[in-house]
Amino acid sequence: MSCSNKFWRFLLAGSIAYAVLLPLLDQRCVAQSPDERWQKAVSLFNSTAPGSVEDACDIMKQLVQEYPGSQDYETSQRTFCRQVKLMIESEKRVAEEGLQFARAGNCSGARSAYERILPLGTRDPRYRDQLKAELASCETKASATSADKSHINQARQLFQNGKDSEARALLQPVASGNGGLAQEAKQVLASIEHVEAKDRESIDEARKLAAQDKKAKARDLLRNVVRRGGPESADARQLLDHMGSATSDDVLRAALTEYFEGNLAKAEDDFTTYIGSNGDHQALACFFRGVTRASRYYLSGETDTQQKTNALTDFRAVKQKYKDFHPPTRYISPKILDLYSSR
Repeated sequence: MSCSNKFWRFLLAGSIAYAVLLPLLDQRCVAQSPDERWQKAVSLFNSTAPGSVEDACDIMKQLVQEYPGSQDYETSQRTFCRQVKLMIESEKRVAEEGLQFARAGNCSGARSAYERILPLGTRDPRYRDQLKAELASCETKASATSADKSHINQARQLFQNGKDSEARALLQPVASGNGGLAQEAKQVLASIEHVEAKDRESIDEARKLAAQDKKAKARDLLRNVVRRGGPESADARQLLDHMGSATSDDVLRAALTEYFEGNLAKAEDDFTTYIGSNGDHQALACFFRGVTRASRYYLSGETDTQQKTNALTDFRAVKQKYKDFHPPTRYISPKILDLYSSR
């Protein structure tokens, strides 16, 4: 081999070695000094960026390992790494608190815990992610519960207005679901069923009463069904129309029945209605209205003096207008007859 070829080979080998070593030489030139790394750790420790305190702890661990005996490095390592431990413990504690809130349905408490955990920002997202998932579940359920409550309230109003079918349409999805208000929806549905059953019973009873010529009482039952406006109201209205209007005698018979059954307020109203219709038995109706009012007076412990005054007014009217009237005494209390006989 000539000297010229040896020279070029040597030069080429040197160039390759230089190219391999240059990056290492550059890294060594630009590597940070220990104090610069310490200052970087301090800066990271004071940062609010996620994971920054843990990065600061890692840098100080490395410096203490590389430069054992440095009091400054060891103090910084203890401080930074202790803070990491405290942050992780705090994150775990707040997350557990938030999970309890979320699982108890207290979404606002869970959200507050989640907002407190976010600034801690440790590397491990486990606690944050778990709380975030439970919070989302809690708020989804709360939104569904709010909608269910709105549907139940609307259904109650519809039920009160006799719109049972519309009320059911709102209640059934809530009752068949797994929400916390399912039982309440079932209770309202049961109430609707119960009232509708009572309406059907009233119609059946009204038919029996009408067949016994007790039409006044039958009409009262039917009017109550019509007034509610439920699904049975159409049948009740049809039966009322078939029975025709109440006669004055029907009203008087109903009033007398109500009196002897103890329904004094209703009896008084019906006696008043009959008297206003100028029926043929004015004396009897006026007398029994006075008897009804006197009964209410004595039943009040003689405290409702207005009822006594009203009774005496009726009794005077009977004695003044209907001098030939002889009141029935067999079923009337002696105390009331004494009041009737008084001046």
